[in-house]
Amino acid sequence: MRKKLVLGTALIAALALGGGAYALVSSDYVDSQGAYHGCVNQANGALRAVVPADSCKANEVAILWNKQGPQGPQGAQGPQGPQGSQGDTGSTGATGPTGPQGPQGVKGDPGVPGATGATGATGAAGAAGAPGSAGVSGFQIVQASVDVGLLSSNNVTATCPSGKVVIGGGAMSGPSGLHDTGSRDMNILDSFPLGNDAWFARAFYGGPFTDEPLTAFAICANA
Repeated sequence: MRKKLVLGTALIAALALGGGAYALVSSDYVDSQGAYHGCVNQANGALRAVVPADSCKANEVAILWNKQGPQGPQGAQGPQGPQGSQGDTGSTGATGPTGPQGPQGVKGDPGVPGATGATGATGAAGAAGAPGSAGVSGFQIVQASVDVGLLSSNNVTATCPSGKVVIGGGAMSGPSGLHDTGSRDMNILDSFPLGNDAWFARAFYGGPFTDEPLTAFAICANA
């Protein structure tokens, strides 16, 4: 009984040492993760190696362990080694893909104006235009006058001759046709064409004379 326990303890020690001692355990006892499988007798502590698919007996406890222990802490960084000699120049790499288009740049300054170009050849004469409409003919100015009494109003109409139409007109006051604010107060109230052949004018006279002439004139032309 005691001899069996010692044998089990020696087997554990051999498995833990690795290297040459690893030959004591066949690779059949190692699973896909690199872990060894075994069963420990609960009564005497004896260990026996089993293949991963085997089950332990009723009085045994299943265990597993790795040949490689846990990773140790990282060691201190060593001193920097001397710089190596420059290697040979490598071959030119393949051309990389075209990069995305960059953002639009800022607008540049205006360029210098170019020289004036040579005068082009004279173009061919254009086609003759359509005949224009007939111009105004039979131009004539017709006048008519009336006296406007002091502090009263009056009107007058200048009428074009038969066959002519009024194309403009106007009204004026005083013998010279000029309004003198220092001596006369003639207010022309209306001045407009009357129908298509006359010009109408109306005025009020405020003095200082007993009356003042009002003249209407019509600008006439052939119909």
